[in-house]
Amino acid sequence: MSLKERKDKPGIEIEYKLALPYSIENARGALDELGLERTERINELTVMYDNASKIMPSQVGILYVTYSNNVATLAYAELNNRIGDIDDLEEFALILDKLGFEESDNDTGKMFSLRTDITPTFMETTDSRLRLRTKTLPNGESTHILSYKKPLTREGIKREIEHESAITNGRGVDGLLNSLGFHPVSSYERFRTSWLDCKQGVHLDLDEFPFGNYIEVEGNNIQALEKYIRQLGLDKNAHLTRSYDGIYYDLEKSKGNFSPNTHIRF
Repeated sequence: MSLKERKDKPGIEIEYKLALPYSIENARGALDELGLERTERINELTVMYDNASKIMPSQVGILYVTYSNNVATLAYAELNNRIGDIDDLEEFALILDKLGFEESDNDTGKMFSLRTDITPTFMETTDSRLRLRTKTLPNGESTHILSYKKPLTREGIKREIEHESAITNGRGVDGLLNSLGFHPVSSYERFRTSWLDCKQGVHLDLDEFPFGNYIEVEGNNIQALEKYIRQLGLDKNAHLTRSYDGIYYDLEKSKGNFSPNTHIRF
């Protein structure tokens, strides 16, 4: 599928997000009884980015992607160093496209240059999210995923456009985003364990936050999603449409704290 076709047909996921009505231990037991593949419990740090002021093409340099031995490597002239290897170049290109970058070919790979002004608080005003997620396994190994998300619905079942790609150097990506004018505005930490139904393309994620425990049931097959929700004894009509940091802010405000910390940690 060409990049243009992928722009016209973005990846869209259906997601149910539910507060856990029973203990983490009971949830793990119920999920294990489904007989699905289970991942390790991993620590995740998710950082959201936005821009405080307008970004103009004259302020932004060119991003370069070069190919060697079938590996795509990202570099940025202004940082004068290699950012990291890109797992999915097409997804990465789609993220940049959403931010206003234009792709062109050069002798060794591709170039990306900003084609239009980016207005202040671009992510907030377009109801989108630009985020960098770092996943740390129990053995200490980490992976870094850059993603763009935009909800298609705010009521009813959550459907959203999502593009993401793993990049080897998380610190390098943070430096790149800062150089482009995007800085961290909020973040949260959680522990996640997942159960996977690869045949039906469904994953069930058990999330532990400092402020509560939740479960996400996500995929493209709504019948399969709702089947698992029933098997877990959950109510699909109780699904949450707020982001996790939004849920946290609401909880804090209900306690009388109207200036909660925007960086949520254990």
